[in-house]
Amino acid sequence: NSGAKNRARMATLSWAKMSYNEALQLAQQGRFSAEVLKAFKEQHNYAQKHSPLAMKVETKVNLAALLLDMGNAEGDPARYSALYHDCIMYSEEALVLRPGDRESIANLRNARNALSIRGGAA
Repeated sequence: NSGAKNRARMATLSWAKMSYNEALQLAQQGRFSAEVLKAFKEQHNYAQKHSPLAMKVETKVNLAALLLDMGNAEGDPARYSALYHDCIMYSEEALVLRPGDRESIANLRNARNALSIRGGAA
């Protein structure tokens, strides 16, 4: 299965100091850092150039979810606003590729709601 091979290859790529798998594990534990975000962005960029549609969407959804979680944990209005806006951007891009994607819709809705509640333009 070429999709499984591609996912395995993507999971082992590590342009950053940490691999995407390591970054995913840390993000799932709520342990966010610039290094985790960098690994997610590197994986996203790779997928957009070299992966089938499903992986392109998955990396956008995962990156948007990370940005949302990081925004929720951030106390600085300028920083959380930027994180939420990036989440919105990647969620909208995922919805262009896969209209109706439930995770993208949820990320988009949650980022807009957070901006509305915490302040900042949605």
